[in-house]
Amino acid sequence: MGLFDKAKRMAKNTALNVAQKAVEAAADAIDQAKGEVQATDWVDWARKRRQARRSGSDPDIVLPPAEGDSFQPFGDEQTRALEERYRREAREAMYRDLMPMRLEMPTYDLSCATFPFGPREYVTLTIPHRDETTQKVLYEEKRYLADDEALAETCKAISLLEFISEQALISVQAIPVLKTDLKALQPVTDCEDIPPGHFVYMTVNPLTPTGRPPKYPISIAFDAYEGVESGSHGSIDFLPDGTPAKADISYWINRSGYKASFRLENGGPVLTLLMSLGYTNTVVYRRPKATV
Repeated sequence: MGLFDKAKRMAKNTALNVAQKAVEAAADAIDQAKGEVQATDWVDWARKRRQARRSGSDPDIVLPPAEGDSFQPFGDEQTRALEERYRREAREAMYRDLMPMRLEMPTYDLSCATFPFGPREYVTLTIPHRDETTQKVLYEEKRYLADDEALAETCKAISLLEFISEQALISVQAIPVLKTDLKALQPVTDCEDIPPGHFVYMTVNPLTPTGRPPKYPISIAFDAYEGVESGSHGSIDFLPDGTPAKADISYWINRSGYKASFRLENGGPVLTLLMSLGYTNTVVYRRPKATV
């Protein structure tokens, strides 16, 4: 065999080895994806949540289904299952490392403008954020839970945003009514209570890395999302003058997901984008650019 033939054989063997490794890697990726889908079996989660409610245990902390479940969600269902998984894991991590709740005054002067939360003490969750390797506490996040008054004012802000959304989507066909179940949100006034599944909390945003005040000093988050069932959750960012300038609200309605994004325009919030959530997010509505 000549030198040229040997080189051709070596090149062929190398190509075959590369192709084989690529096939094996693809097979591993497929197996991993199947496991990922099985681990997000939303039907099984719903069943376990019902069982948890009947037994009196915490419905917000539910173990993922065992591997091997035959059901595999598709499309919007898979997207929703993945979202619920990440939210559930975040809740579990929060409760595992949670410090005792206590009444605290927010670190931001809320009397300087009209915010949904006023200048008074609130039941406060302190959540330490740790380095993944050393487990050293990097910083502590404080979540001020809404009392009755703060909850009522936050509901007004949510209603305002959803009214703006409704008006913007009048001409859009085949869109369900995007409304938050405000009655599902619950106030928290006792430090000894376990936080309910649906509550509203405020956070005070830190200074920028350069030491400047943040653009949005106050953020308020709410959760009226009943696990894998229909519901909504979102966050609202406020300017120093109390204007709700930025918000994102996610909805799940009859297995269909939507995300509404609001931004500031002409001194007030407007709906700038509505996305339909699925394997690929689809733009349902985009606010036209203002003409000069």
